[in-house]
Amino acid sequence: MFLRSHRCSRREAAKKKKKARMMLQQTHTNPTNAAAAAAAAARAAAAAAAVARAAAAAGAAAARAAAAAAAVVAVVVAAAVAAVTAIAAAAAATLAATATALATPLAAAAAVAAAAAATATAAAAAAAGAYLSTRAEC
Repeated sequence: MFLRSHRCSRREAAKKKKKARMMLQQTHTNPTNAAAAAAAAARAAAAAAAVARAAAAAGAAAARAAAAAAAVVAVVVAAAVAAVTAIAAAAAATLAATATALATPLAAAAAVAAAAAATATAAAAAAAGAYLSTRAEC
């Protein structure tokens, strides 16, 4: 207690009291400030967890998109392989038809018909492959 004496006035005693109160507040932590700091730390941790969840969701979405793109590429490649196989078969049929056509005129007519059918089949297969590739791109 700062008592008034002949050495200090009332104003000086008030200053001393205020100074002592400030020193006491500095030495002891305020519990409300500690609770607020703990709450802020909890909010920061929750925000970091939300950011981590959002990043994980974005990664999963990217993986799903990559899998879908791989499936589309596989369909296009399969269509192209089928078209190339059909064209090769048509070419072999045409060669066989040509060899047969040299043998007899009747066989030549049949061979020309077979070659035309094979060529039509190859063209249809190529058209189907082109259609599938355009659909896959969409």
